[in-house]
Amino acid sequence: MARAESEANLWKRELDRSRMAVCLVGGARRPLDSNAFKFSLLKIAPRIASVRIFKPSPIPETESQFRVLTASNSPNGIQGLLQYFHLVEGCLTMINSYQNQNNFTYDWIVRTRVDGYWSDPLGPENFISGQYLVPPGSSYGGLNDRLGVGDLNTSTAALSRLSLIPILDAAGFQQLNSESAFKAQLTTQGVRHVTRPIPFCVVTDRRYNFPPAEYGVPVAAMSSSGPLSGAKCRPCPAACSGPCVAKVMGGLEPRVELDRLGQRNPRALRRSRRVGRGLGETVRSGCRRGDGGREEASFGVEVEAVRG
Repeated sequence: MARAESEANLWKRELDRSRMAVCLVGGARRPLDSNAFKFSLLKIAPRIASVRIFKPSPIPETESQFRVLTASNSPNGIQGLLQYFHLVEGCLTMINSYQNQNNFTYDWIVRTRVDGYWSDPLGPENFISGQYLVPPGSSYGGLNDRLGVGDLNTSTAALSRLSLIPILDAAGFQQLNSESAFKAQLTTQGVRHVTRPIPFCVVTDRRYNFPPAEYGVPVAAMSSSGPLSGAKCRPCPAACSGPCVAKVMGGLEPRVELDRLGQRNPRALRRSRRVGRGLGETVRSGCRRGDGGREEASFGVEVEAVRG
């Protein structure tokens, strides 16, 4: 026990001495409003290395992209995927530019979201040399692409969402969604991945029906205990907690959100799609808000920021 604690402390000190970039990406999903001025706060945030705010323009679509990607379940079709991939790869572009300007290289890169809420710090156990860490669940046939942690080499492969599409095409991959394309990227580049529960969720004000239907989306309260690993969340009074959560989640199609929110109780997921009591350890409560309205799909201003 003492030896393990000593090794953990040594690794933490090693990480404290390392150079680490944290890249936040996000896109405005509705037109700019009276709160848009808050983007300017990025200019005075401490230790911000670079900020890029831009309005996306159409990306020419190629034959290889049409073969590799699928427009199914993408609100803006293949163009929407390309815009997202371009945004993520912009992290790598900004990081490489900053490294060249300052004549050094980062040891680690954390790619996360502007709309993420963290309930706890990202611990040193999530930094694994030679492997790329992603949250469990929300895999949709591939890997959860809402957050990633890796060293410079693995992160370069993971963040090259757009430029690696020809490689996937040459390898024979076809009709991939974002998550399956992400997994194929790591596979073709020989990068091993590891999944760990992560203490963050994606804040949303989108309105969903409650209780969610079979293919609906549950929204967790931010006060939920345990790592949410990228689940949709918001600050809200609990509409459902304890055994109620197991009942609501048991009515969902497993491939929707169960694989993420039920991560702490995988056996229950395999039993007649029932989550069981253990789910309460991760998702303490669900939010009751929404009228079934759909989120706007128009492109807005997108933000990339690198914290050095």
